[in-house]
Amino acid sequence: MFEQNFRSFVYIGKFQFNAVNLHRVRFYNIHFIGFTWFKTNFRGAFFIKCHFEHCYFIETNMITLIIHQSRIENCTFKSCNMKYMQISKTEFVNCQINSQLSLDFI
Repeated sequence: MFEQNFRSFVYIGKFQFNAVNLHRVRFYNIHFIGFTWFKTNFRGAFFIKCHFEHCYFIETNMITLIIHQSRIENCTFKSCNMKYMQISKTEFVNCQINSQLSLDFI
């Protein structure tokens, strides 16, 4: 099983990730700007104190994803599997969500 921790980075630019498996990965205090996540598996991942800006999530698997104390700004979620997510102390600003949702807001 792949587990990795990523801490305190700012990633800026036009990056695209196709079919990346980020199962149970922990992201802490990371700022993502201009990313495209296509068919990426975030199942069981943790995003803590992260900031997403102008990002696209397309056909992304977000089952049991945990987002805590984060900010998601000007992002688009298209055809994502967003089930059993736990979201706490997180702001969504100017986001477009065109996906099936089953969220637990804490």
